[in-house]
Amino acid sequence: MTEEPKPWRKSPFERNKKYIIRRDFRAIRDAFGCNEVLTYDADHYSPQDNCTAYVFYDAYNKRRIWDVNDDTDLAIWQNYFSMLEIGDSN
Repeated sequence: MTEEPKPWRKSPFERNKKYIIRRDFRAIRDAFGCNEVLTYDADHYSPQDNCTAYVFYDAYNKRRIWDVNDDTDLAIWQNYFSMLEIGDSN
């Protein structure tokens, strides 16, 4: 059995933490709306696609995916997501 390749860079997200979308944007497989709240689950790397999929779940338990190409500076996540702190409304 072949093991799934690990992402080559550390995820900027923390598992089971909630993130709010800062602005509307489209990703390769998904569209995100400003003020949506998502819970981060995991990341999956695809060497064939040269991309990492960051997997979230919304309030309806629907899987949401933000794909990031290897050539993209991962710091861009801060343009789209903010971690909700304890006491923040969601």
